[in-house]
Amino acid sequence: MRKCLAYELIEDDRTLNLNSDQRKEVKGDVKKARGDLAEAVRRTYRQLFIPARDGLKELDLGIPTYGEDRPLDEEVYEKLRLDGEILERIVPLVIKERYLRQQEYVLTEQLAQVGPRTPGETRVVSHQAWERGIAEGVRQGIFGLGELEDDRPVCRYFKEEPFIGLAGSEVIIRVEVCQAQLEAKEPGYEAPDAAEGVPFKETEVGALKPSPGTTVGPVPGGGEAALRRHLRVRFTVPKGKVAGLMGVMNLLQHKFNRLEVVLSAEQGWISEQEYDDKISEAFRQLGIEVIEE
Repeated sequence: MRKCLAYELIEDDRTLNLNSDQRKEVKGDVKKARGDLAEAVRRTYRQLFIPARDGLKELDLGIPTYGEDRPLDEEVYEKLRLDGEILERIVPLVIKERYLRQQEYVLTEQLAQVGPRTPGETRVVSHQAWERGIAEGVRQGIFGLGELEDDRPVCRYFKEEPFIGLAGSEVIIRVEVCQAQLEAKEPGYEAPDAAEGVPFKETEVGALKPSPGTTVGPVPGGGEAALRRHLRVRFTVPKGKVAGLMGVMNLLQHKFNRLEVVLSAEQGWISEQEYDDKISEAFRQLGIEVIEE
């Protein structure tokens, strides 16, 4: 540290009578001293302390490789990944054994939030990793996906491709519950639409009024079908149906390159502070530009 500071002072001091060769030599010494300093800091500060259930867990990054110019955050990420402290994907069986062994259902929103908020809990790196793990589990029949209605889990997807929102009343459900609902055809259970997999019926979201835009065109596998080149609908979302709506949004974003949402909320209130802290901040973190009307 002292050597680095000394060379920097010499380099910045224009009162010194140094020729071009000497200044070139000092510049090289500054560069080398800075590199040596970075390596010395990395060699000295090499312990990671990770929140665990019973305090802090310590990991050693080890001695750095000589001459390796690698950002510290990348090195830390790789160490956490290799040691299983963070997961880039989560296996459906792990989800089942960890969260559904003693419970009939678990909110998907809680799954996505529990890792970053709970010391010692499994840390999954992204919401997309959770979506992939849950979707795989539903397709394989390891558990089902549905929503809570009157505090009761209602299975919507089982052994099929689901649409996942990780929000609202959306839940993963134990196999036994889904199978019982399928076999008994309990009231409230609705099989997903065979063509699109839409998790709710038109009557549940109010009157849909699509704009004209249907044409006829070729479809994969040969033949022709009616194609909707653009879509514009207006509807009211019933209380507790947001999770199902997220599935439709995911489907539309997969089908169309541009998806614009106009959101209107009424018959309630939110403080300006809460709006700034939670709503505006959430949009900002998502990289979404909001135009208020």
